Amino acid sequence: MKTLFLIMALIAAEPDAPESVLSQFFTAFNNHDPAAMEALAAPDIRTTYLDTDGGAETVTGAAALREGMEDYFAGLPDVRSEFEILGAAAGQVSIRETVFWTGQDGAVRSQSAYSVYRIEDGQIAQVWYMPAFTE
Repeated sequence: MKTLFLIMALIAAEPDAPESVLSQFFTAFNNHDPAAMEALAAPDIRTTYLDTDGGAETVTGAAALREGMEDYFAGLPDVRSEFEILGAAAGQVSIRETVFWTGQDGAVRSQSAYSVYRIEDGQIAQVWYMPAFTE
């Protein structure tokens, strides 16, 4: 709860602060608004998904982000996310994100992952997603 109050204060005081940009991004995610997510991303955003075998896949571009999120929301119509800021310095914010959705059996599912967001000039310039895990 303490983190939430800090984020809300930052949004009011500094809308381009890295923590504020990230909060806006997750609000857009929870509103299933890919266009708003795209608006918060740099045109050449690089999103890298790391896997447990040491491999990685990188997607480049804000339009690719929007298109990917449109597909994601179509497949998971009730998905929502919560995040906790673990640290922030020099335009980088590390978080733990937990995503919730309803499975085909009607049960609520969740998984978590750690990630790092690099914010430049009020936009998300780069993201590194670690492999997801369930608790």
